[in-house]
Amino acid sequence: MMKYLPYILMLVLMAATVSAFMPYPIFGTVTQDKKPLSDVQVTITNEGSVGSVKTDDKGYYQAELPNINFNYRTGSLVDVSICDKAECKKSFTVSGPMKELNFDLPAGTVAVKTVRCITGEIVQAESECKLVSIDENSYQYLLTKRWFQGMIAALVVLASLGGVYLVRAKKSANTIKKKAEERKYK
Repeated sequence: MMKYLPYILMLVLMAATVSAFMPYPIFGTVTQDKKPLSDVQVTITNEGSVGSVKTDDKGYYQAELPNINFNYRTGSLVDVSICDKAECKKSFTVSGPMKELNFDLPAGTVAVKTVRCITGEIVQAESECKLVSIDENSYQYLLTKRWFQGMIAALVVLASLGGVYLVRAKKSANTIKKKAEERKYK
C-alpha cells in the first residue's frame, strides 16, 4: 500500500488543480426595445470581487467568472448590473457549467456606461480611476497565481517521483547486498 501512496497523492493533486481552472462563462445580450446596445459596461460582482466587460456591436457580452473571482464556488451569489435601476440588475447562484443573462431595457431607461475602479469608486471612464482598473489588476493577479500553483504542483510531482525512485533504489541495493552475503556464506 505504501508504494502506491505517492501516486495516489499525485492524482489527488492533479484533480484539485484541474478543478481550480474550470471556466464559468457568464454571457448574454443587452437590448432596448429589442435593439442591441453597444459599448455598455456590464458589471459582475461575486463575493466582494468586481469585474466588468463591455457589450459589442450586437449587444453581446461574455465574462469568465474565474477572471473576476478566481476562488468562486458553486452556490455563491453573483450580481450582474448595467445601471443603478432595478430593471438593470440581476442575480443568480453559481450552478451548472455556465449562465446566460439577457437584459431588455424599456424605452427611456439609460444604461449607464461606468467603470468600477479597484478602489471601489465608480467613474465614467477608466482614465478617471486613480489606480489600475480591476480587469487589468485581476488578470495580472490570476496569471501570477496560476504560475505559482503550476510550479508548486510540478515540484510536488517531482518530489513524489523522486521519493518513489529512492525507495526502489534502496530496496534494490538491499536485495543485492543480501544475495551477495548469501553467496559469501555458501
